[in-house]
Amino acid sequence: MQLINILILLLILHTISLGGFHDPKNPQSPEFDLTSKELESHLRFLASDELEGRYVGTQGNRLAARYIAEQFRLWGLRAAPEFKDFFQDVPLVLQTLPSIGVITTDRTELFHTTDFLLLSGEAQLDSSVVFAGHGLVDLELGIDDYEGLDVKDKLVVVKFGVPPLKSMSNKTQQTLHWSILKRSLASKRGAVGILEIIPPNLWKYFSQELTRPRIVFKQDFESNRDELFHALVLKFEENLPEWKTLRVNVPSVQGKAQFTSNVLGVIEGIDLELVDEYIIVTAHYDHLGKGLDLPEATPKDFIFNGARDNGMGVVALLAAAKSLATKKARRPILFIAVTGEEQGLLGSSFYVNNPAIPLSDSMFVLNTDGAGFTHTNIVTIFGLMRTSAQNLIESACLPFGLKIFPEPSQNKDLFYRSDNLPFARKGIPSLTFSPGFLVMDDSIMRHYHRPSDEVSDDFDFDYLLRFSQAFSNTVRALANTEKTPVWLDGEEFKKAWYRLYLNKN
Repeated sequence: MQLINILILLLILHTISLGGFHDPKNPQSPEFDLTSKELESHLRFLASDELEGRYVGTQGNRLAARYIAEQFRLWGLRAAPEFKDFFQDVPLVLQTLPSIGVITTDRTELFHTTDFLLLSGEAQLDSSVVFAGHGLVDLELGIDDYEGLDVKDKLVVVKFGVPPLKSMSNKTQQTLHWSILKRSLASKRGAVGILEIIPPNLWKYFSQELTRPRIVFKQDFESNRDELFHALVLKFEENLPEWKTLRVNVPSVQGKAQFTSNVLGVIEGIDLELVDEYIIVTAHYDHLGKGLDLPEATPKDFIFNGARDNGMGVVALLAAAKSLATKKARRPILFIAVTGEEQGLLGSSFYVNNPAIPLSDSMFVLNTDGAGFTHTNIVTIFGLMRTSAQNLIESACLPFGLKIFPEPSQNKDLFYRSDNLPFARKGIPSLTFSPGFLVMDDSIMRHYHRPSDEVSDDFDFDYLLRFSQAFSNTVRALANTEKTPVWLDGEEFKKAWYRLYLNKN
């Protein structure tokens, strides 16, 4: 702990010594005063082995958050309204399945993680069994698998998934959706638990996904523990209908609190008529952590440093914070370094449900995130064709020799995979500003979510500088424009936009 405190102090003093504050006599925008050496120092620290991959809830994650907060403090950013400091605690839990658990049938014993997987609840029971088809009720589709059945105080056994007449465009999402519905239907009818029989061809996928520890919201974890006992069971017996009673002894899912935070800092605007029109700037600072159990890890290198994903984004956010604090824009700007992106956009999802400023005062979100870069003459914008911001971004990047490029057609889902998405779902126009690439090919994937995503001496720090300058200048342009960009007609988030800003306008 003492070593870490000394490290923080040295880094803060080093940053102060870099200086570089904009000379007010110089009319040039502060973006031009940024230096590659300064940004390199940020990246080398954030992606250092000492931070051990910045996994949510670890000391390395908290140290990165502290570093960002102290940069905000150094440059004169203030805490968000009603916040005493720069941190917004995000209550998360590391959820792990119990290591033991057994279901005894008339013929054999089923063991947890080998023969069945716990989805929710816990159980110590000896119960009779009722078979209930797929366990669904949908009168519009003519489905009632509980018709004529008495399942009170009994264990319900159902088939996996849904009947053939209901298509499943995304198996994972649909399965989770229908599993929750099945659990609810069984609970309302007084069942003591539900077993969902899963086909062998799907077992490997679900066993891999459900047995690994997961970071979840504390509220969801507590709710899951209190729900009806529900497990996926591997179908290995052909005489399932002959089950009469089952004895179940399965403890609940285990959880450990993870202490992590979003880091929030505000720069006031200079136009008094625009004090309630915030531009929000986001970048996630967490990454995958360390461990030999992670894909691509080796005994020689098992730290996932996350230099490109998303060290570059955090550096760009810091560059924008310094530049806009040095020379303020018309609108106020809220900077959010978010946590938990790699675990399912947790930090940004928490923020939009617990905003520091009213969402209706949030006019545009510029997020920065990326997997890497292959073209140093462009930036790639996820969602470029969704809002009216294209010309503004293009003009802001041009002074730094960068053109803009939309996310590739074969990777349209990238818009839905970063922290812009929770804001977009609330109706706020939101884009992601990413390092330049044309397609997610092998050149990108060789570093993406791998230990090799680290800072070496041949890292392109000149591109890091120009990328950060262009990002900063785009933030400035958004904060200075007469009218902030909006969703284009026909966009899926336009209705939410109307609802959000209806009373404001």
